[in-house]
Amino acid sequence: MVNYNKSEIFCCGLSVTEIQQLVDRFGFKLSTLPVRYLGVPVITGKLTCKDLRPLIEKILTS
Repeated sequence: MVNYNKSEIFCCGLSVTEIQQLVDRFGFKLSTLPVRYLGVPVITGKLTCKDLRPLIEKILTS
């Protein structure tokens, strides 16, 4: 089952009208990148060492 309180939708290349139709139809919150998922940033490009440094530090100190 989808948890609508924890789910978000990310859109690009769509008109405001199309985005609103998706939000209305599926009931997800509209969000933008970057976000973090399990401590890893979700971005549109390639992750760099700088992006992953906080996660690596957390692993090394655990």
